[in-house]
This record gives sequence, structure tokens and C-alpha cells, in this order.
Amino acid sequence: SPVAGGDIIISRMTLWWDTPDTIHKIRIDTTDVFDVPPPTGEPSGTEIDITDFTIAQGSGTHSLEVRFDGSVSGTDIIVKFIMNDGSTKYVLLDL
Repeated sequence: SPVAGGDIIISRMTLWWDTPDTIHKIRIDTTDVFDVPPPTGEPSGTEIDITDFTIAQGSGTHSLEVRFDGSVSGTDIIVKFIMNDGSTKYVLLDL
């Protein structure tokens, strides 16, 4: 959601993939926005209420790290970023 200065706040994420593995960590840049010990992760298609992450206007490229409890090598992952105003952005990670 745009706030003062055009910043965006990501508040939730949904990820889809086609293995039975679960997500146990999501990190944006150096911030852990979701972190639970395996095997208590979230399955594919679950909307995850992450720790709000602010992207400053004009800040450039950001890194995304997702950790699973098993291998998802060779699997495409669709990521839906949900901003705090309800707007969304989809990204395809081609592994």
C-alpha cells in the first residue's frame, strides 16, 4: 500500500508449488517475515500472515528467500504478494 513517500507494505503472501513439502521460512532481504520450525510449516496455497515488510519508494531490487522442509528443485513457484491495502502482485519463480 502506498504510504508517505510512495512506500509499499507487504502484509501477506501466498505461494503455490506442486510438491508435498511445506514452507518454514520466508526472508525478504535480511528480514525473516515468516519463521516456524519444521515440520510445522505451511502447505502450498496457504495465505501466510507475514511480519509487515516495507519497501521504500525507489529502493531498487530486493531478495526473496523461501525455505522448505524438503526439495522443491525443478518446481515452479508462484508467489502472490498481498499489500496492506489489499492490492496484489504475482511473481513466478522458475527453479
